[in-house]
Amino acid sequence: MMRFGCGAHMLRGNNKPAKDHVDPVCHMKVDQNQGYGMMHHGTLYRFFSYQCMDKFEKEPEKYLSNQKEGE
Repeated sequence: MMRFGCGAHMLRGNNKPAKDHVDPVCHMKVDQNQGYGMMHHGTLYRFFSYQCMDKFEKEPEKYLSNQKEGE
């Protein structure tokens, strides 16, 4: 019997891929199970690298205002 794919959809119980988050600093896609996470005002933000998370922690409003302009 041949099997294609990773089978992760079977573990999650659906056929939908894991939701990707966008790093508010570098704008890279970050899988929900990878990278770094930080709560800010009740919202979880995911970061591609520790450096991005550190920049966000120092000036969150700078990156959140840039994110709102880009939407």
